Amino acid sequence: AALGRCWRQRGHATEGRRLLREALSATDAAYPGRSAALAHAAMLASMQGEYDEAFTLIAEGLELERPDERTLMYVRVLGVLGIVQVAGGDAAAGYDTALRCVELVRPLGEPLDTAVCIQNLAYAAVQRGDVAHASALMDECLATYQQRSRHRVPPEWLHTAAMLALANDDLETAEARLREGLTHQPIRAENRAPAVSGLVMIEGLAVAASRRNNAQRALRLGAAAARLRREQRSEPESGLRRQLEEALTAARTRIGTARAQVAERAGERLDPGQTAAYALDDVWHEPDDRGGRTSVLTPRELAVAALVV
Repeated sequence: AALGRCWRQRGHATEGRRLLREALSATDAAYPGRSAALAHAAMLASMQGEYDEAFTLIAEGLELERPDERTLMYVRVLGVLGIVQVAGGDAAAGYDTALRCVELVRPLGEPLDTAVCIQNLAYAAVQRGDVAHASALMDECLATYQQRSRHRVPPEWLHTAAMLALANDDLETAEARLREGLTHQPIRAENRAPAVSGLVMIEGLAVAASRRNNAQRALRLGAAAARLRREQRSEPESGLRRQLEEALTAARTRIGTARAQVAERAGERLDPGQTAAYALDDVWHEPDDRGGRTSVLTPRELAVAALVV
């Protein structure tokens, strides 16, 4: 269970689900960490679009905790329910669940847990179209986090801030938040792939590019992210998927089918490192036929650069 967030961030949903399934089968309901394991397993299932399984896992987790006993653990499991509800497309239910989490956690005197619950509430508010309320909630949770934590603002929070900016048609702020989130995402050692939250940032940048009428950039980023999603067997959540589909459809219409196909094929040929670099600096280098590498550096130069990094 302690590895759940790591598996989620690094895109190892399939492996994580298998290992958690084995761990859960080896323990009974009395094991104190079972609800946490169920919550992480539910998040991983949700990442792969398996919402029915996710809800089943969360239901079992909630049965193991009581709000009047281990309140904080109950809130954490309930918070996952809200996240999965929003991811599955029911922002109204997700908002109600997140609001209940805030009501339960505030009296506990746990400021960071309270900030997490408020952030989840803000994201649900954005997804259901309550932009002004979401903005106030983000101001509150960010102020608390920056006062109480020594760590960077979590990437999920930067994504929420970016979606809030997009809802306000503030493209500059949205792109700044998305680039900030992508800059600090880990690169998987085995193939330098962005973390799952990094893919969310890339997809958000594709939406912003389409809004800026930069159709080629939008389509390249969308195709590159889709390829990485297929390799990781993950899916964007409902709200982002809808935004992305609308943005890419608009981009294809803007430049026509033939040019759109060229842009998407080029995006699919980018390797993970090139995808992240293009998302960050908007400098396009046409991929050649050497496994997706660009012609700017030779394979040896790329290897040396990787070692330096």
